[in-house]
Amino acid sequence: MYKIERKYLLNSSIETLINDLQLTKQNILEFFVVMRVCKKIKYCSVDSRYYKIIQTGAIGSRNKKIIEISKKQYYKKEKNRIGNFISKNRYLLQESGEKYFIDKYNNYLEDIYILEIDFKKRKDAQNFVLPDIFKNFMIKEITHDKLYLNSNLALFNNPENNSYNIFTIFKDIELGRIVNIKNVIFEEMKTSDAVRIMLYKLFIDLKISHDLILHEGLDKGLQDFKYALKNNRIILSEYSNIFDKSIVQKVIAHLKLFNLALKKEKDLQFIKNELKKMDTLIDSDKMKIIQRNIDKSIFLERANIEHFFTTRKVSIIFKQYELLLKESSNRLFSQDAQIPISDSIKYRIFMNYKKIILLCERLEGCQDDKKIKKPLVKLKILLKNFDMAMENNKNKTMKKSLKSILIKFNNLKKLKKKSLIAKTYLENIETKDHNKDDILKIVEKESNVAILKKSQILRDAMLDFKKQKTLYKP
Repeated sequence: MYKIERKYLLNSSIETLINDLQLTKQNILEFFVVMRVCKKIKYCSVDSRYYKIIQTGAIGSRNKKIIEISKKQYYKKEKNRIGNFISKNRYLLQESGEKYFIDKYNNYLEDIYILEIDFKKRKDAQNFVLPDIFKNFMIKEITHDKLYLNSNLALFNNPENNSYNIFTIFKDIELGRIVNIKNVIFEEMKTSDAVRIMLYKLFIDLKISHDLILHEGLDKGLQDFKYALKNNRIILSEYSNIFDKSIVQKVIAHLKLFNLALKKEKDLQFIKNELKKMDTLIDSDKMKIIQRNIDKSIFLERANIEHFFTTRKVSIIFKQYELLLKESSNRLFSQDAQIPISDSIKYRIFMNYKKIILLCERLEGCQDDKKIKKPLVKLKILLKNFDMAMENNKNKTMKKSLKSILIKFNNLKKLKKKSLIAKTYLENIETKDHNKDDILKIVEKESNVAILKKSQILRDAMLDFKKQKTLYKP
């Protein structure tokens, strides 16, 4: 069944009209089990009958499939409920041949009254004029107001009781009215809302740098794009449990495509810079050929990146990510989503910190790059973006320690990579004045000594970091 609807928010004096006309009442109790961008499934009890309702389509117009079920089937699905129950009384008023449904909401949604009119044709909905009988009770039309969708009411409760409007914040971010996102995120804000707001700001940063690359080239926006991309991926992965699993996994996988597109160009630039330092070891003519080949490869990779950024695939990735963040129907009503952001961040900071310490104790010389770097970077990004979760002095102390560790870690990683590049290239080129095998042995020995030294420096920094752990336990 396809229908188009118009909805209006009414004031409480509508009860006078309900009582005067002695309208018949239905008692409705419903809950949602699926909340996605264009699909919702809910179960309703209407007096003594029970229904499964599948809704597809956009706000204001949708297809609805209604299946009558047993009482047992209804209660069996309660365990899959997302959000709160919605309890309401529905009154039917017939006026000039049209049916008008007045919903009076109960319990935590008390004082919400919504008038709904259904149409079969879009033209009828567009030409509809609210009858005079309702005009004294109308507050505003809410047909396209997402806050008053039943799915949002189940998640957010009464919009009039909220101290902030997340959709207004999204709009302000889009228009550049919010310079510092931390000014709108407060300690007691629900984790789901705080994370979505932070991610939306990072998403807009990603789009701005993408547009800059398209209009002015890679040199203008690439670094900002990489920074925003890293922050988006880490925070989204850390809080993936507050979103619909199937959708968030697709978004994370798509964001990874950007990383894959950028990685080869980054590696080539590193090789080019390191080879310049080997001029005295490598035949000059051979070096020129190598450098030309690398320059050509870099040029081709940058062209590939610029082309990728213009494809429809990128537009789809951005749109899918935007829908994930803006449509509350993608959020799960998990316990973690509802606790204050300060509590959630403190827990995550401590768990990542604990993981770093355990890894440092287990790994000899702190040389396992991938295992240690991931929690280090994650901890740094959580502290940077959600520093309202910790006392200022503790936050500064931890940031300072992390910065020192990451510098030492990156120095070690760079040294290992440089050593590998040197050995790889020396094995495949001619050298002047020296025997190639002798040079390889010298390079390998010097590299091993330098790596060992920097590993010890990193380990010492990690041990100092470990001594401060009592400061950060939530």
